[in-house]
Order: sequence, then structure tokens, then C-alpha cells
Amino acid sequence: NQSSWVQQSITLPAFSGAATLRFGFRFVNGIGTGAADPGFGIDDIKVIGGVDTEPPTLATGALGTSEYCVGASIVLPYNATGSFTVGNTFTAQLSDAVGAFGSPMNIGSTVATTSGSINCTLPGGLSPGTGYRVRVVSDMPVLIGAANNMDLSIAIPPSAGDDASIQICSGQAPINLFLELGGSPETCGSWTTPSQVVFSGIFDPAVDPQGIYTYTTNCPGACPQDQANVVVSLLPSASAGNDVQADLCANAPPSVLSTYVDGGATTGQFYYQGQPFPLPNFSVAGTYALEYVVTGAAGCPNDTADFMFTVIAPPSAGTSLTYTVCINAPPLVMTTLLGNPDAGGSWSGPSGTPFSGTLDPATGLDGLYTYTVTGSAP
Repeated sequence: NQSSWVQQSITLPAFSGAATLRFGFRFVNGIGTGAADPGFGIDDIKVIGGVDTEPPTLATGALGTSEYCVGASIVLPYNATGSFTVGNTFTAQLSDAVGAFGSPMNIGSTVATTSGSINCTLPGGLSPGTGYRVRVVSDMPVLIGAANNMDLSIAIPPSAGDDASIQICSGQAPINLFLELGGSPETCGSWTTPSQVVFSGIFDPAVDPQGIYTYTTNCPGACPQDQANVVVSLLPSASAGNDVQADLCANAPPSVLSTYVDGGATTGQFYYQGQPFPLPNFSVAGTYALEYVVTGAAGCPNDTADFMFTVIAPPSAGTSLTYTVCINAPPLVMTTLLGNPDAGGSWSGPSGTPFSGTLDPATGLDGLYTYTVTGSAP
């Protein structure tokens, strides 16, 4: 019959399902020493154990598509009924490629006690396959939900290969840029030029510009496509020009051989009998074969041209002289006076008219007689 009595009803869901329970009561005096005895007492205790009307169940929801790519994100719905303990974790699991859960792979989880969805990620390293399944499990209580009702197809993303950077000589033969990509590129792709124009993939240094060429996959399946670039740099090829045949005169001034280069660079090196030095003595008549070599830059091949120089001896009319002959002397063959002149020349007399070359002192004229020998070009 005291007014301080209080009736309370306390619910403790965490005790649900426990095999054994003990309840105790204690009085804690928070006032300190010297406090008056409050006359504490407990009476009429009633403990009620409730039983769920249905056991908890767990089911995996349906996915919007059946095709996925390794590394893709999936939102997996699940349906949970009945009572799940606070702190329970729902975990999404992936089967093997044939739908077996002997060694399931956890791909996402969420802490909850009611229905919802789980954000999942398909991990790298999966083998491609068309028979994958997913399911949801819980740990409080331990339940294994049924797998989804549709096989999943998981594919590996296509690879365009690794980027590459190459140098090509301008005179080099066309090359296949696909073979320059690193890694293991898929063949189901196409190329574009540095100006984004569709390109065959066969780079011809004679007509194609240098720059960034892009390879883009176009493979079937749900996976995103991939791109890789090949940076092409063109190097000038060596050019020795055309082969040359030239005639030189043995008594001509020393020749600058580079002036004979026909259409090529003049920075090359001449070789005679395989050596750069010494070069032939072009004051001696004869035929001299030289090789002209222009070195290629940065690995480009050298270029060569063959030079054939024919050195021609200059004409010789002998030695000029002054000669006195008696008027009653026998006829004089004039070429005998000149030393060792070339044969085949022609004479002219003091008046500039042609002369036979034999002087009859009795009838001939005093004066300047000229012997002329015609030279061969040059």
C-alpha cells in the first residue's frame, strides 16, 4: 500500500532462442553513505518466452541481366523474412563456372536484419564461363539462401594490348602496327590515324604521317572495349643518290668528289678498294670504282651508290721549240721535232692554213707552224 511501487515491462530480444537464462536483481544506492533505507523490494515477477510464428527465410532476388564482365559491379537483391538478430550480416556468394558452391567466393556483404540489396564486385582472375550463379547467406541465424534462378555469363574484358612507341625509317617497307602492340591484344578491333580517320593498320612510311595511331577493340559481349596507342616517329632514311659514271681528265685540278653525287646527301664517305683512304690518284689515267656510303640515322640502314670514274690522259702535242733548217736541206717531217707527240694531230702553217706536216726548205716559208692534237672529253 505504498505509492512508490512501479510496474515495468522489459523486452529483451537478444535473449530469444537462448537455451538457458538466469535473471537477477540488485539494488544500487547512488546517493552515497548515510542514505536512508528505501525499503527496496521486487514482487510478482513474470517471465514470458515468445515463439516466432514462422522460422526466418532467405532468398536471392533476380538480376536485371545475365551477362557480366570481370570487375563489374552488381546490385544483388535479397528477400529476408522472419526474425534476424541485430548485427546479422548478409553476404553475397558467387559459384564456380558450372554453378557449384563447393568453394563459394564472397563478392559483397551488408549488415542488416531485413530485406534489401548487396553491392557486389566480380573479382579479377575469374575464368570466363556461362554457368555462374549467386546466392545470399546470413550468419545470425545461419541461413543459406537459394541461388538465383538464372545462369550468369561472365566474360573477360577484351584487351587492346599495351601502348607502344616505335621509330621507322622513311624508306622502310610498310609494317603492321598490330604486331607492335605489347601484351596479348584481341584481333577484333580497328585502327584510326592521328587525325581520327579509319586506318588499315598497315603503316607505309612513304605516305602515312607520323603521330599517335589508336587501336580500339570491338569484341562481342558485355565487357567494355579497350584502347591502345602506337606512337610512330619517322626517321629520315639515308640516301646516297644514283649510281654515277664520270670521266675525268688526268691534268684537271683535284676533284671534289661530293660534287658528283646525284640526288643524294653529300655527307657520305667514299671508299676505294674497301677503304676510305687513300683515294685513287686521279692524275693517272685509268678506271677507278668507288663506293659512296651514307650512314643511316638511329638504326636506319645505310645507303650506297656506285661511282665509276674514268680518268682520261690529256692530249700531248709534244714540246714547242724554235728550229733552224738550211734551205737546201732535205724535206723535214715536223713531228720528229716535237719529242713524243700523240699521233693523229693536224698541222697549220704560218698563215693559219692547213699544212701537211712535212716542210720542204726549198719552197717552205719561215714562221710559226702549229701541231694540234684533239683531246677526248673532258
